[in-house]
Amino acid sequence: MPAETEPLSETAALSAGAAVGQVARWLLIFAISVPLSLACVVLGVLWRPRTLAAEPAAPIGLLDLPLFGTALTTLMLFLMNPAVRLRSSRSTSSPPQTASPR
Repeated sequence: MPAETEPLSETAALSAGAAVGQVARWLLIFAISVPLSLACVVLGVLWRPRTLAAEPAAPIGLLDLPLFGTALTTLMLFLMNPAVRLRSSRSTSSPPQTASPR
């Protein structure tokens, strides 16, 4: 897709989504997007090349996907709560301060 049509398609998608949201219930957005997504998958399968690639792809290791998933999960947990800090070794030497009851 040419670079100059990308902002136009993004704007059109946002406008179409807003129009559907104003006219109908929000569930209609899923009623439109799910069949459209399935049609895209079917067309992608039908239009893919029938021959194999000249060079085979590198095999995926047994631990690659779980490690990648763990890294992404850790990143997302940090981004959702960035105020969490690790304790340094200096803070463990002094007892935590507690609030006195009034």
